[in-house]
Amino acid sequence: MIDKPKEVFIISKPIVPPWNDSGKNIAKELVTHGSRYRYRVLTTQDFAFPHMADNVGYERIYPSGGTYQAGIRQNLKVMWTGLRKKDARIYHYFFAPNRVSATAGRIQQTIARVKTVQTFSSRPADYSRIKDLIFTDKVIVLSEHTRQCLLDAGVDATRMVHIPPGITPPAPLSDMERGELERKYALGHKRMILFPGDFEFSDAAQQVAAAAPHILAASEDAVVVFACRAKTERSEAHRSRIKKELATFGDRVRFYDEINDMSRFVGLATQVILPQNDLYAKMDIPLVLLEAMAHRVPLIVADAGPLRELIAGDAALGSTDATQLAEAAVRLLNTPEVGAELGNGGRRLVDTRYNSLSMAKAIETLYDELLENQ
Repeated sequence: MIDKPKEVFIISKPIVPPWNDSGKNIAKELVTHGSRYRYRVLTTQDFAFPHMADNVGYERIYPSGGTYQAGIRQNLKVMWTGLRKKDARIYHYFFAPNRVSATAGRIQQTIARVKTVQTFSSRPADYSRIKDLIFTDKVIVLSEHTRQCLLDAGVDATRMVHIPPGITPPAPLSDMERGELERKYALGHKRMILFPGDFEFSDAAQQVAAAAPHILAASEDAVVVFACRAKTERSEAHRSRIKKELATFGDRVRFYDEINDMSRFVGLATQVILPQNDLYAKMDIPLVLLEAMAHRVPLIVADAGPLRELIAGDAALGSTDATQLAEAAVRLLNTPEVGAELGNGGRRLVDTRYNSLSMAKAIETLYDELLENQ
């Protein structure tokens, strides 16, 4: 008799498009590429997305996907759904640590009596009381930097596992696809310097704005693109100010609020710049950077935090201010062989470290260890 695969209950935002949230993207890649466990995921009530894999089941509890933010009522429904999943051996949570979710998770864990794992999809707002927010048997961190921050905050090293996030590399752009995207976004054959950050949580957008005149002066066919969602009124105010600052450059500076096909769009870039010294509300290694690396697009990132791991991996140049950012961007424009070397380094990292198969294998090995003595 063949034993059924052990089941893992995935607790996250709804696993449905659009794929613009780090937590649900990691969860999707895990359940799609995991092979030795059965998974049950949370989806929307009108879920009609094609099945991810034969070993994935669905709980249709969310009213909608997209930008939906769960309230107290919805959180209670998620918790109750978890308590009913008596066949699950492990609960795996995907969210940034916060007090409400930690309280709900502790209740689930106590009543359901299952092993638990939490993936820190992004860093906490504050490390000073992080130990109070950790309730699971194991915590998966996405970078060595975050692991060290948790250690410094007093978290037991034996509770943490560093498993880098993984993606399924997008297919290379064909000439036809490249032409269609260039026409869609009116880019022509410009060399695109892409900033896929935000306007609110750091000074990255302002650094790009300060560097843009120097970058554009160095190349007549360069265009700087801000691909940033303005999620709040504060973000919108910052974007409006920067647009005014750069208005004299006309369409050589573009602002896109939403790119629905970012995994393909990023393949058009000559370089991707993310001088984000504070990755709050973002994944330690943002998804768009991994997609750029898969397309062999060179990166320029802040020489700080988790992004230093890309610099050390020969996938990116580092910068600490607008002057260094401009110098690095101009260097890549003037020496394409340096960009090609960085692009190849990024693709190697995706193939060896930041890929979905490696991530799923490492997570399922962690599950094995949790269930070893049961």
